[in-house]
Amino acid sequence: MPGAASLWLVPPKGSHVEKLLSKLIATIIPQHFPELKSPPGFLPHLTLTSDIPEEALSNGPQSWLDGLPLALDVPPYVTFGSLDVGEPFFRKLTLQVRKHHLYDLPTQIRAAAVERGDAVAAELWAAEDYTPHVSLLYADLNIGEGKRQDILQDLDKAEISLRDEGAFQGKENEGYNGWIGGRILLVSTWKVLEKWAVIAERDL
Repeated sequence: MPGAASLWLVPPKGSHVEKLLSKLIATIIPQHFPELKSPPGFLPHLTLTSDIPEEALSNGPQSWLDGLPLALDVPPYVTFGSLDVGEPFFRKLTLQVRKHHLYDLPTQIRAAAVERGDAVAAELWAAEDYTPHVSLLYADLNIGEGKRQDILQDLDKAEISLRDEGAFQGKENEGYNGWIGGRILLVSTWKVLEKWAVIAERDL
Protein backbone atom coordinates (compact mmCIF):
# COMPACT_ATOMS: atom_id res chain seq x y z
CA MET A 1 0.00 0.00 0.00
CA PRO A 2 1.52 3.36 -1.01
CA GLY A 3 2.06 5.67 1.94
CA ALA A 4 1.82 2.86 4.49
CA ALA A 5 3.66 2.49 7.81
CA SER A 6 4.54 -0.72 9.63
CA LEU A 7 4.58 -1.94 13.21
CA TRP A 8 7.53 -4.04 14.31
CA LEU A 9 8.07 -6.15 17.40
CA VAL A 10 11.70 -6.01 18.51
CA PRO A 11 13.56 -7.84 21.29
CA PRO A 12 13.84 -6.24 24.72
CA LYS A 13 16.29 -3.34 24.54
CA GLY A 14 19.82 -4.37 25.43
CA SER A 15 18.97 -8.08 25.55
CA HIS A 16 21.55 -10.62 24.47
CA VAL A 17 19.35 -11.94 21.66
CA GLU A 18 19.04 -8.40 20.29
CA LYS A 19 22.83 -8.11 20.24
CA LEU A 20 23.27 -11.52 18.61
CA LEU A 21 20.74 -10.85 15.86
CA SER A 22 22.17 -7.37 15.23
CA LYS A 23 25.66 -8.82 14.75
CA LEU A 24 24.38 -11.53 12.42
CA ILE A 25 22.52 -8.97 10.28
CA ALA A 26 25.28 -6.35 10.23
CA THR A 27 28.46 -8.39 9.80
CA ILE A 28 28.35 -12.19 9.98
CA ILE A 29 25.79 -13.02 7.29
CA PRO A 30 26.91 -10.33 4.78
CA GLN A 31 30.39 -11.91 4.82
CA HIS A 32 28.94 -14.83 2.87
CA PHE A 33 27.95 -12.50 0.02
CA PRO A 34 30.94 -10.39 -1.09
CA GLU A 35 28.98 -9.43 -4.22
CA LEU A 36 26.81 -7.26 -1.98
CA LYS A 37 28.92 -4.13 -1.68
CA SER A 38 26.78 -2.52 1.01
CA PRO A 39 23.79 -4.64 2.08
CA PRO A 40 21.00 -2.66 3.76
CA GLY A 41 21.19 -2.44 7.52
CA PHE A 42 18.09 -2.77 9.70
CA LEU A 43 17.04 -3.53 13.25
CA PRO A 44 16.24 -7.14 14.14
CA HIS A 45 12.47 -7.25 14.15
CA LEU A 46 9.28 -9.16 13.46
CA THR A 47 6.67 -7.26 11.44
CA LEU A 48 3.34 -7.28 13.25
CA THR A 49 1.50 -5.58 10.41
CA SER A 50 2.07 -3.19 7.55
CA ASP A 51 -0.60 -1.35 5.50
CA ILE A 52 -1.07 1.40 8.12
CA PRO A 53 -2.05 4.52 6.15
CA GLU A 54 0.18 7.50 6.77
CA GLU A 55 -2.83 9.76 7.20
CA ALA A 56 -3.92 7.73 10.26
CA LEU A 57 -0.94 9.23 12.07
CA SER A 58 -2.00 12.83 11.53
CA ASN A 59 -2.41 13.52 15.28
CA GLY A 60 1.12 12.35 15.95
CA PRO A 61 2.75 8.92 15.62
CA GLN A 62 3.45 8.48 19.33
CA SER A 63 -0.07 9.47 20.34
CA TRP A 64 -1.49 7.05 17.78
CA LEU A 65 0.69 4.17 18.97
CA ASP A 66 0.00 4.81 22.64
CA GLY A 67 -3.72 4.78 21.89
CA LEU A 68 -3.80 1.35 20.25
CA PRO A 69 -5.98 -0.91 22.42
CA LEU A 70 -4.08 -4.02 23.50
CA ALA A 71 -5.41 -6.68 25.87
CA LEU A 72 -2.79 -9.39 26.23
CA ASP A 73 -3.13 -12.12 28.85
CA VAL A 74 0.53 -13.01 28.39
CA PRO A 75 3.38 -11.24 26.59
CA PRO A 76 4.09 -12.32 23.01
CA TYR A 77 6.51 -15.20 22.64
CA VAL A 78 8.65 -15.14 19.49
CA THR A 79 9.89 -18.68 18.80
CA PHE A 80 12.30 -19.34 15.94
CA GLY A 81 11.41 -22.32 13.77
CA SER A 82 13.51 -22.67 10.61
CA LEU A 83 15.93 -20.76 8.39
CA ASP A 84 14.14 -20.05 5.11
CA VAL A 85 15.31 -18.71 1.76
CA GLY A 86 12.66 -16.77 -0.17
CA GLU A 87 12.23 -14.88 -3.41
CA PRO A 88 11.11 -11.41 -2.28
CA PHE A 89 13.85 -8.88 -1.54
CA PHE A 90 12.65 -8.33 2.02
CA ARG A 91 12.32 -12.08 2.71
CA LYS A 92 15.47 -13.31 1.07
CA LEU A 93 16.75 -14.93 4.29
CA THR A 94 14.49 -15.23 7.30
CA LEU A 95 13.99 -17.00 10.58
CA GLN A 96 10.46 -18.30 10.37
CA VAL A 97 8.50 -17.83 13.61
CA ARG A 98 5.92 -20.20 15.04
CA LYS A 99 2.57 -18.48 14.67
CA HIS A 100 0.69 -20.19 17.50
CA HIS A 101 2.97 -18.58 20.10
CA LEU A 102 2.31 -15.14 18.64
CA TYR A 103 -1.31 -15.05 17.53
CA ASP A 104 -3.00 -12.52 19.83
CA LEU A 105 -0.72 -9.50 19.41
CA PRO A 106 -0.66 -9.21 15.58
CA THR A 107 -4.38 -10.01 15.41
CA GLN A 108 -5.29 -7.26 17.89
CA ILE A 109 -2.96 -4.79 16.22
CA ARG A 110 -4.27 -5.59 12.75
CA ALA A 111 -7.87 -5.08 13.91
CA ALA A 112 -7.12 -1.71 15.53
CA ALA A 113 -4.55 -0.32 13.08
CA VAL A 114 -5.74 -1.53 9.68
CA GLU A 115 -9.20 -3.13 9.83
CA ARG A 116 -10.95 -0.29 11.73
CA GLY A 117 -11.89 -2.55 14.63
CA ASP A 118 -13.10 -5.47 12.50
CA ALA A 119 -11.87 -8.43 14.58
CA VAL A 120 -13.22 -11.00 12.11
CA ALA A 121 -11.24 -9.51 9.22
CA ALA A 122 -8.13 -9.37 11.43
CA GLU A 123 -8.50 -13.01 12.47
CA LEU A 124 -8.94 -14.08 8.84
CA TRP A 125 -5.78 -12.17 7.89
CA ALA A 126 -3.84 -13.73 10.78
CA ALA A 127 -4.99 -17.23 9.88
CA GLU A 128 -4.52 -17.05 6.10
CA ASP A 129 -2.06 -14.30 5.20
CA TYR A 130 0.22 -13.58 8.13
CA THR A 131 3.62 -15.31 7.98
CA PRO A 132 5.68 -14.11 10.96
CA HIS A 133 9.42 -14.02 10.44
CA VAL A 134 12.61 -12.25 11.42
CA SER A 135 14.61 -11.12 8.40
CA LEU A 136 18.36 -11.65 8.36
CA LEU A 137 19.16 -10.28 4.90
CA TYR A 138 17.57 -7.97 2.35
CA ALA A 139 18.93 -8.75 -1.11
CA ASP A 140 18.31 -9.73 -4.71
CA LEU A 141 20.49 -12.82 -5.18
CA ASN A 142 20.34 -16.59 -5.20
CA ILE A 143 21.09 -18.52 -2.01
CA GLY A 144 21.73 -22.22 -2.53
CA GLU A 145 21.42 -24.98 0.01
CA GLY A 146 25.17 -25.04 0.62
CA LYS A 147 25.16 -21.37 1.60
CA ARG A 148 22.08 -21.92 3.76
CA GLN A 149 23.91 -24.69 5.61
CA ASP A 150 26.89 -22.37 6.17
CA ILE A 151 24.57 -19.78 7.70
CA LEU A 152 22.95 -22.44 9.88
CA GLN A 153 26.43 -23.06 11.28
CA ASP A 154 26.77 -19.32 11.97
CA LEU A 155 23.49 -19.42 13.87
CA ASP A 156 24.65 -22.43 15.84
CA LYS A 157 27.91 -20.67 16.79
CA ALA A 158 25.89 -17.65 17.86
CA GLU A 159 23.74 -19.96 20.03
CA ILE A 160 20.60 -19.20 18.04
CA SER A 161 18.47 -22.33 18.36
CA LEU A 162 16.01 -23.29 15.61
CA ARG A 163 13.43 -25.84 16.69
CA ASP A 164 12.53 -27.09 13.21
CA GLU A 165 16.03 -27.64 11.81
CA GLY A 166 16.94 -31.31 12.22
CA ALA A 167 20.27 -31.08 14.03
CA PHE A 168 18.91 -28.24 16.13
CA GLN A 169 16.12 -30.38 17.55
CA GLY A 170 16.44 -30.99 21.27
CA LYS A 171 18.00 -27.59 21.91
CA GLU A 172 14.81 -26.01 23.20
CA ASN A 173 16.38 -25.25 26.57
CA GLU A 174 19.73 -24.23 25.14
CA GLY A 175 20.83 -21.09 23.38
CA TYR A 176 18.42 -18.40 22.22
CA ASN A 177 15.33 -19.65 20.41
CA GLY A 178 13.49 -16.30 20.36
CA TRP A 179 12.38 -13.71 22.86
CA ILE A 180 9.49 -12.80 25.13
CA GLY A 181 7.85 -9.38 25.15
CA GLY A 182 9.95 -6.54 23.79
CA ARG A 183 8.94 -3.25 22.23
CA ILE A 184 6.61 -2.20 19.42
CA LEU A 185 8.12 0.22 16.92
CA LEU A 186 6.21 2.31 14.39
CA VAL A 187 8.36 2.60 11.27
CA SER A 188 8.04 4.94 8.29
CA THR A 189 8.15 2.19 5.67
CA TRP A 190 6.30 4.36 3.16
CA LYS A 191 9.71 5.93 2.46
CA VAL A 192 12.56 4.39 0.48
CA LEU A 193 14.48 1.79 2.48
CA GLU A 194 17.44 4.06 3.18
CA LYS A 195 15.11 6.55 4.86
CA TRP A 196 13.12 4.17 7.04
CA ALA A 197 13.02 5.49 10.59
CA VAL A 198 11.43 4.66 13.92
CA ILE A 199 8.85 7.38 14.54
CA ALA A 200 7.27 6.01 17.76
CA GLU A 201 7.78 3.15 20.19
CA ARG A 202 5.89 1.45 22.99
CA ASP A 203 7.08 -1.03 25.61
CA LEU A 204 5.10 -4.19 26.27
